[in-house]
Amino acid sequence: METVTAEVEISKEGRLIFEAPDSFKGASAVLTLTKKEHSGPVDENGWPIGFWDKFYGCIQDETFQRLPQGDAEPLPKFE
Repeated sequence: METVTAEVEISKEGRLIFEAPDSFKGASAVLTLTKKEHSGPVDENGWPIGFWDKFYGCIQDETFQRLPQGDAEPLPKFE
């Protein structure tokens, strides 16, 4: 049995994005979540202090670009 351990962030909406290794593609798997408690202080949004300072600007590839996102669908109007 092959096991993969990955530390991931789950959004406030409860969404988790995990890209499985090639050896798992097309296979059945069991996902077990264990909540990790942050050991330090967090900001008003729940992120560890200094998290964004650590990662902001970390992509140094000059060819990296954000692709067009398209237009969002209009939200339904409340009556």
